[in-house]
Amino acid sequence: MKKIFISYKVHNRKQAISYYTRLKDQGYMVWFDQLILKNRSWQDEIKEHIQRADIFLCLLSKECLYDDWVYQQILFAKSYHKKFVYIILDDTPVKDFKKFKIRKRDIYQDIPIFSKEVKELNNLRREINYRMNHPFLSVGIFLFFAIYLFCYGLKIGNLYLNHCYGWACLGISCLLVLSYIPNRIGFYLQSLFSFLLLGFCYFYIPIYYVSDVGINPIVYLLLYSFAVIFRYSKNRLGINFLFSLLYTGLIILLNFVVVMYIQQIYSINVSILSILLLFFVVIFTYYESKEYYDATEDIKQLKNRIYKHS
Repeated sequence: MKKIFISYKVHNRKQAISYYTRLKDQGYMVWFDQLILKNRSWQDEIKEHIQRADIFLCLLSKECLYDDWVYQQILFAKSYHKKFVYIILDDTPVKDFKKFKIRKRDIYQDIPIFSKEVKELNNLRREINYRMNHPFLSVGIFLFFAIYLFCYGLKIGNLYLNHCYGWACLGISCLLVLSYIPNRIGFYLQSLFSFLLLGFCYFYIPIYYVSDVGINPIVYLLLYSFAVIFRYSKNRLGINFLFSLLYTGLIILLNFVVVMYIQQIYSINVSILSILLLFFVVIFTYYESKEYYDATEDIKQLKNRIYKHS
């Protein structure tokens, strides 16, 4: 793991401590003058750690223009051909640091990524953030829909969803909450309760018929498949919504085709077909959640590897 030396003016100690903490959290070996041992010469110790460092991180501000101490550290680091990273903390123009002979490519607005391990760690954290995917929004949509059905019901063409379907939406919002548990127990609970909820919709909600076919399981699959696709999609919010509607529509179209035609030919029960289709939704959930759990586990292992080397 790379070693970093932080150079700064005393006026910027608060920012230096902040950068020190952030770099340590990313697994780097970081040193700055607050770590000087009392029984040693502070000048000798600073020079020693500059020699040991792989990267010389210099926090610049207008105060550095009126004191040569940071400038002397820069000259010493240049004599050892260190990699330089300059971060200007205020609005001082770069041209004012002319005597420092700063290359533009060495100026950053924030801490750059210095190692493959930390870059990989940040990529995994982004993957986790993708998989979290608006938890309050995805759960909140179905809570709102449940409350709306409890109060008013919903009529879509010839289909009327009464207050009983509010319980189904409330159950789906609970399934979404389970999906945010960061281990496989969440997936197992979510899968188990998704089948129990299917049974609830089939046995306890008054059956609604279309062409002599009870469509309660279909309505549940419509709502649950939309919830799952919206939950695990990694696109932007608006695109999430459109893709969720599209994929859900395809699933429900498949369901209707199966119910209306295959059932008539082979006399297959609607509930069995719904269970089979729910299996497909659960399998989709498994592969999507597996990436989330694997990324979580990889972060733990990568952190252990980083800190072990530091």
